[in-house]
Order: sequence, then structure tokens, then C-alpha cells
Amino acid sequence: MSECDKKNGINNVLACKFDKLYEITQYQDLINLNIMKTLNDDTDERWYPIHMVDNANAIILGISRLKARPKPILRELYVSEKVDALNDKWVHIKLVHGDG
Repeated sequence: MSECDKKNGINNVLACKFDKLYEITQYQDLINLNIMKTLNDDTDERWYPIHMVDNANAIILGISRLKARPKPILRELYVSEKVDALNDKWVHIKLVHGDG
């Protein structure tokens, strides 16, 4: 991160750091896609949590790509769709696996 901290101006520093976050999340996403391919069984109890990770990665990718600017995030709807999908899976897990 030190190369980012050497940039001039907070916007350049943040842009650099969001680019790093995006790169890291892309790698994380590839690993999770491989996990999804390995499991490939929607009857397994891990199916929904693994797909939640997919949604979470998508949220991070969308926010970091847009440099955490709320108006573009809201305008694009990509993050919103992924948040809803993540929440739907969370509700499912609570209903199916929760304590009541």
C-alpha cells in the first residue's frame, strides 16, 4: 500500500487503494468460483453460503470499481442486485438452518 500512499491527493490515494482491493477481490472470486465448481451440489448445506461469498465478492468488486462513490453505485444497480441476492440467501439459511 505504500505506493498508494505516495500518490498526490486523497482521491489518487483512494483510487489506488480501491484498485488494489479490486485486484485482491478478483483473485478471491476465482478461488470461490473454483469452490462452487468443486461442490456443484445444491442439496449440500454449504451451497447457499458459498453463493453468498460469490455475492459478497460481487458487491466488493462493484463498490471498489466505482471507487465507493454512492451515486454511481446506486445508478448502476449492480451492487443493489447483489445485495438483494446476498440477503435472499441469508434469509433462506436462517429459515432452513436456523433455530426457529
